[in-house]
Amino acid sequence: MRHDMNDVKQALKLYYEEGISIRKAALAAGIPRSTVSDYIKRLEDSGLSPDEALELSLLSLKEKLVPEKTKTPARALPDPAYVAKEIKKPGVTYLLLWQEYIENNPLGYSYTQFKYYMNDFRKKLEPSYRNHYRGGEVMFVDFSGTTIHYIDNGIKKEAEIFVSTLGASSCLFARAVKDQTMESFNIAHKFAFSYYGGVTETVVPDNLKSAVIKHTKKELNLNASYKDLARHYGFIVNPARVYKPKDKAVVENGVKIVKRWIIAALRNYVFFSIDEINKAIIPMLDKYNNRKMRYIEKSRLELLNEVELPNMQKLPEREYFYRNYVKRLVPKDYHIEVDKAFYSVPFILIGQTVSVWYAENSVEIYHNGEIKAVHPRVKDYSTLKEHMPLNHYAMTERYDLKKFIAWALEKGFNTAKFVKKIMEKNLHITVVHRYLSEFKEIVKQYDSLEVENACRKALSYNATDTRYVYAILRNKEKNEVILKSHENIRGENYYQEEL
Repeated sequence: MRHDMNDVKQALKLYYEEGISIRKAALAAGIPRSTVSDYIKRLEDSGLSPDEALELSLLSLKEKLVPEKTKTPARALPDPAYVAKEIKKPGVTYLLLWQEYIENNPLGYSYTQFKYYMNDFRKKLEPSYRNHYRGGEVMFVDFSGTTIHYIDNGIKKEAEIFVSTLGASSCLFARAVKDQTMESFNIAHKFAFSYYGGVTETVVPDNLKSAVIKHTKKELNLNASYKDLARHYGFIVNPARVYKPKDKAVVENGVKIVKRWIIAALRNYVFFSIDEINKAIIPMLDKYNNRKMRYIEKSRLELLNEVELPNMQKLPEREYFYRNYVKRLVPKDYHIEVDKAFYSVPFILIGQTVSVWYAENSVEIYHNGEIKAVHPRVKDYSTLKEHMPLNHYAMTERYDLKKFIAWALEKGFNTAKFVKKIMEKNLHITVVHRYLSEFKEIVKQYDSLEVENACRKALSYNATDTRYVYAILRNKEKNEVILKSHENIRGENYYQEEL
């Protein structure tokens, strides 16, 4: 039974300063006589004089007379730091490490005691190193929830901070992005993998809407664009379980570090773009990841190179570009709408549902997993001739409008620009063809320079009707448009007085 040091000190004071017996000192302090005798012996063995001992504080007196027992194994144990590093390698178990240990130490500890001492060591590690993950096994991702301000064209905006942490090495990565949309989230992964130099087997997102649509015990529904990212890099998506904080403890600790080491440190800086923020973040990341961790005596970057990278997948040769995903029902005109523009598909797919992946510069259309069409991104229509029925194809050949551009270029730049303006009107192809055929026929009687000047003048008035060009050509000498005479126009002599 442990006794209060106040009582022990009181008994020692009565014994040494008052000179009373051990029995009476024990009775006065309310503790057993054997305890007083034990502490008197401890004081004599400590090398302290009674006066020195009684002047000490209770805590100091306890440290001198009741030194804390340390659990030191009597037999040799392997270096705990070595075990902590080796256990993270794929296929390595405590049993294997114990077998290697016992081969070199036949009188060593049993497997149970070996695990006890190793786990006791792991408990002393800092929180960012407690989790037990194999090298290259997992990367945890999340948003920090705290933003960094920047000025964009005089407007104050906030950048979100993406955070990722590797499971085995706790190597940290952070990147500023404009928002928490799917595109920003996916592109941040691209930069994270690039920073680490490889791809982990698994990625654990925290059920963000950017990645996970629905996650229950029975159902996991991932965002299509996030699945596309996973297919490109070859990782498995394993979202953290809902209401299971231990599943994401590594990244939560990473978020705390980013808030304290990076966001707080940059609080007084003024940035004018997200790129500026990221240029400031990278050196701070390198500095943190190069710090030696307690007990391990290695930095996170050292563990990344020694433990993670040898077991990570290589970065894909083809660069990742974010793609949006939509489904579309093919209408009768076999042109599907994607982001306010229209793209053709083979006409035999009319009435079928197709899958569409579209990026900044391209649109890919799939049906039953097979690619059916690839288009460049446009603002209006993109039609491939091979998608048309034969009668539609024949019509396009008959009403080919490219020949009008070629003809107009022979006249001059402004003529070609005027013809192109007519073609850009929202008119049926047959109407445009008839319109331009008539225009070509009428201007035949004028030379190229006259037609070019008339088109230039019409364009200066922002006019895209051929009637303006006709009028300018008919009145080229006056260089102005004169309305056709009729009986309601009085003429310039109407108001003159008769002589």
